[in-house]
Amino acid sequence: MKRAYLALRSVVLWSLSIIHFFIAAPFLVFLNIFLDMRKHDWLQRAFCRRIAFLSGARVKIVRSPNFDPQRTSFFMVNHVNLFDPFILYCAIPQLVRGWELESHFKIPAYGWLMKRFGNVPVPDVRRPSDIKRMWSVPATVTSTNSRTAASVSPNNSESPSSP
Repeated sequence: MKRAYLALRSVVLWSLSIIHFFIAAPFLVFLNIFLDMRKHDWLQRAFCRRIAFLSGARVKIVRSPNFDPQRTSFFMVNHVNLFDPFILYCAIPQLVRGWELESHFKIPAYGWLMKRFGNVPVPDVRRPSDIKRMWSVPATVTSTNSRTAASVSPNNSESPSSP
């Protein structure tokens, strides 16, 4: 009986999550065309918290006592699954921009969202021109007064979810 309950719960939560994502993501992309993303950052955070909630995750944020949310920060995390960017956005108090595989920008809705939010595409190949293009990071991330957090999440064969 418990197994049937968990399966039904999973189907309901995944269905709600997919509907939520494909309605809210295009709305946020559209909003970002007309407004500075800092003005509707609270909507993006609410979107990410709902994704975490609908996935069944419980997010607990523990920060170092010396962490200053008013300063530019750089985070390097182990990217394990699809929910990582959304959980990070919930946990990091600054506006977050990340480096992400260029191929992810071609995924419908998700790719549009990442592009409009100013994430930096990381090329799948390592030609000098691609590396140079990757490091032309927007000034909003590199400015020391921007209060923006940069996130790098390498995903390699060391991750538990990798084949």
